[in-house]
Amino acid sequence: FPVTIEGNSKYFQGGGKTWYNVEFRGTPTTITGSNTFNDLKLTAGKTVRFTAGTIQTINSLSGNGTLGNLITIESTIASSPYTINKTSGLIGKRYYSIQDCTATGGATFYALNCTNVSGNTGWTFTQGATMYRGTTQIIAIYFGTIEIQLRFVGTTLV
Repeated sequence: FPVTIEGNSKYFQGGGKTWYNVEFRGTPTTITGSNTFNDLKLTAGKTVRFTAGTIQTINSLSGNGTLGNLITIESTIASSPYTINKTSGLIGKRYYSIQDCTATGGATFYALNCTNVSGNTGWTFTQGATMYRGTTQIIAIYFGTIEIQLRFVGTTLV
């Protein structure tokens, strides 16, 4: 069953367990310990801090910020990274402020229109609307809250 964490200045002590779907709506929220999440959902305008040195293994990372309403993810100790691990696939985030995050595990991590504060590894930061997944070019077009993705292999629309 889904878990929602609301309110300000909250701590999520996952105990190193596997969690299904967890949504964080408060700010700031601190995630302690290394945990596994099926879906880790973050909310626009909120800050989530990860304990330095921990590893959060995820299947998906849901939620995007908006222009002027970023989602902030950062370490509890500046210049001491935490890790987000995903074994395969693609993580594409929009309008995040990211600091001290190591993205690993075999997945591709894209940060579109995000702020690369400092200390990040494993992320591809871009301010445009074009991303790549292997040999596939993905062009994202935004109309307010509507996103249209065009996927090309070479010059062929797929």
